[in-house]
Amino acid sequence: MIQHLTLQHYQKMLWKNGLGFTYEIARSPQEDADDFDWRISMADVDTDSEFSFFKDKQRIISVLSGAGMHLSLKQKMLAEPNEVHVLTRTLFAFDGEQPVFCRLLNGPIRDLNLIYRKDRVQPRVQWLKGEAVQTVLSSAPTLFIFNMAEAAVIQIAQQKYHLAALDCLKISNADQILTIQLPENLEKDCCFIELY
Repeated sequence: MIQHLTLQHYQKMLWKNGLGFTYEIARSPQEDADDFDWRISMADVDTDSEFSFFKDKQRIISVLSGAGMHLSLKQKMLAEPNEVHVLTRTLFAFDGEQPVFCRLLNGPIRDLNLIYRKDRVQPRVQWLKGEAVQTVLSSAPTLFIFNMAEAAVIQIAQQKYHLAALDCLKISNADQILTIQLPENLEKDCCFIELY
């Protein structure tokens, strides 16, 4: 099944720590807001703050817009935190239980988050960019294609999907290997999130 999701489909909700808002793109299972297997969301961050705590979860984060952020991650058994810069379109993975302080590099940012249970989900996340034709083969039971370009065309089998910026394709219950094509002549800026 293929669903074309737009910003109007995303659920706006308060961060767990109450310091901002996130736009939940999808979650499984849908019934439980806290004990989920995975969740994909987008957040607007306009001030330095602590990250929310997610018990038994792992996180992968990527900056969508803005200069980026500096993360201080408290390490177990170490006095000094691990310091990391996360810039636009880079991916950074970390433990959701780890204390993290975020300092914005130069003003507000928007980021994309995958939060998941590593005992139930094995993700693969990648950015596809450029104007050349790109083909992706995927056997993932669940796949998301999140678009950041002004416009994108995604072709699956003979069907074409036209995505605006911030639109997302959700492909679920695929019973075969999918061939996904991104045609040439359009600047591509898509995040592929495969969930196994």
